[in-house]
Amino acid sequence: MISFRTAVATCFRKYFRMSGRASRAEYWWFALFYVLLLIGTSVVDFFVFGPQTFSSETGGPISAVASVLLWIPSFTVLIRRMHDIDLAGYFILAPIAFAAVGIAVGALMGSLLGAATGVVVGAIIVAGVLLQFYWLVRPSDAQDNRFGPPYQGAAS
Repeated sequence: MISFRTAVATCFRKYFRMSGRASRAEYWWFALFYVLLLIGTSVVDFFVFGPQTFSSETGGPISAVASVLLWIPSFTVLIRRMHDIDLAGYFILAPIAFAAVGIAVGALMGSLLGAATGVVVGAIIVAGVLLQFYWLVRPSDAQDNRFGPPYQGAAS
């Protein structure tokens, strides 16, 4: 299995590369790195710039810069992770598509569903998120697929 350090280095080395594959471990190690970095930068923001500059929604200036810098490699590793299970990168849009369907159902059938409208819309949106989560935790394809060979370190 790929190590934490190797996964993070790989994601930065492939900053703009959407082709190829990213193993399950590579994706989740980078996700952990992202979360830990944002927690760390939020703490620094809070103590350096004070609570008046810090927002629970946006963090502070250092957190904002870190988020912007990490957005592209997070996006590209997510696409490569979809490739690893032989899905096109467009499948990262599944939660958005489910949300659009949920909102459309709510708008078109709201009067029929009454109080249950929110539950139905929420269930449709949650289904999209759960589907993407399933894809992210699925094991890598062990064989070559249309996006290339699997990670050579070990099955992940």
